[in-house]
Formats: sequence, structure tokens, C-alpha cells
Amino acid sequence: MKLIGREAQKKQIERYFVDDRSHFMVVYGRRRIGKTFLIKEYFQNDFAFYCTGLLNGNKGKQLNNFVTNMTNQLAFFSENATINNCYDAFNELIKAFSKIKGNQKKVIFLDELPSTDTAGSDFLLGLEYFWNSWASARKDILFIVCVSATSWVVNK
Repeated sequence: MKLIGREAQKKQIERYFVDDRSHFMVVYGRRRIGKTFLIKEYFQNDFAFYCTGLLNGNKGKQLNNFVTNMTNQLAFFSENATINNCYDAFNELIKAFSKIKGNQKKVIFLDELPSTDTAGSDFLLGLEYFWNSWASARKDILFIVCVSATSWVVNK
């Protein structure tokens, strides 16, 4: 399928992508309106890292999913890393991306973000640490999250 329309959204994405600063972009709205499709089509599925949260997945399954995606997508990810929660997972993401050379913008896309925020996962702690201590200080990160549960964004 081809992306038709959405000119305002495409311009906003382009502005963040070409800017010489890092950006945290939240794409939210009702289910099944094309949020994920917009991002995947715009970037032609070419992400530095991509992960989709598992609907109704528990902490263990979410972490396993995240680690599996890091193992499959990131050359500098250490498979021997001990990951007990999302804080650890985001720390490993920082380590892996810190080893990547070059100034080219790196697009990190996390889809269905609220699904990953499970009991005891330390998800928000890890996300906050990832963005505030590392990604926001760089110039080469476009961090995109998709959220269907708008109330989650407002409340968290």
C-alpha cells in the first residue's frame, strides 16, 4: 500500500527527522486509524530499532520480546546482558547505540507503548532515564512511540 494524504503529518515527521537535535515524537489516537502504517510507510520500515509491545503480555514476555528485537536488530547488543526489567533493557539500548558511529539520524520506533508498561517492569523509569539522560542530549535520535491508549499518555 502507498501512503496517500497525511501531508501535515509527513511535514511534521520530516521536520523532526532533518533537525539537528534529537526529538521524542508521540503518535497517538484511536485504534485502527493508521498510526503505525504512517510511520512504517514514511520510513519504509528502515529503523535503527523497532519493537512492538505485546497486547496483554506480562512482564516476562514483554522483556523477552524487547531483548529478541535487540538481538535481531542491533549488531552491538550484548546477548550476555542481564535484563531484569525495562530499566535494564533501556540501559542496554543506550550501550548498543553508543557504539554506533556517525551522525546520521537514528530512528527508534516503539509501537503499542502502553502494552510494555506492565506491573513491576520499571518501564517509565527506564523510558525516562533513556530519554532524559541520553537521547535528549544527542543530536542524532528520532524516538517515535505509537499509542492507542490516549488516556495512558495523559495519565503517565
